[in-house]
Amino acid sequence: MKKRVLSAMPSQTFAEGALDAAQQTGKLSYDGYKKVWSDEFNGDSLNRADWNVEIHEKGWVNNELQEYVDSAENIQVKDGKLIINPVKKVTDGDTGSTKEIASYTSGRVSTQNKQTFIYGRFECRAKVPKGQGTLAYPAPFDQPFYIILNLAVGGSWVGNPNDETSFENNPYVIGYVRVYQKDSYDEDVKRPGKISLVMS
Repeated sequence: MKKRVLSAMPSQTFAEGALDAAQQTGKLSYDGYKKVWSDEFNGDSLNRADWNVEIHEKGWVNNELQEYVDSAENIQVKDGKLIINPVKKVTDGDTGSTKEIASYTSGRVSTQNKQTFIYGRFECRAKVPKGQGTLAYPAPFDQPFYIILNLAVGGSWVGNPNDETSFENNPYVIGYVRVYQKDSYDEDVKRPGKISLVMS
């Protein structure tokens, strides 16, 4: 099972001293930055003024196996968290065949055309499901970006699920997403290096 955490958006390393401060206070801090947007996922439903629930057919991108749907079975806000849950459904194959056919649904939300950002620091607290997966995204960051949160199943990047892939009680849980920016940026903004996140 493949996970993408905050795809299609730039990410920079933590500000110097931010992690040290977090260890002492339990909170990250970024000198010279102020929080300009966040979603703490309070309440009992997704804030659709900020988020789109995307609907896409199987194989829409990267040969992924899931269909993205707008369903409470796949996307819910509960206890201060956004929960994206993959669902596997198994049906019988063709008549006379003993082979079962699996199909998958999942959730994908984005802030496209609702919340976009140029530059800044992006902070997300999330628990990713168990499974294989990688994310490498050397994105340009001097143009507007929006945030995507999704849980994909299989595809070109990491391969398809096998017998060891768990779909029971194995959701992608997001506690919050926060965006910090400076009041202004000079023209010599340093481009971040390649982002690499490995989940196993």
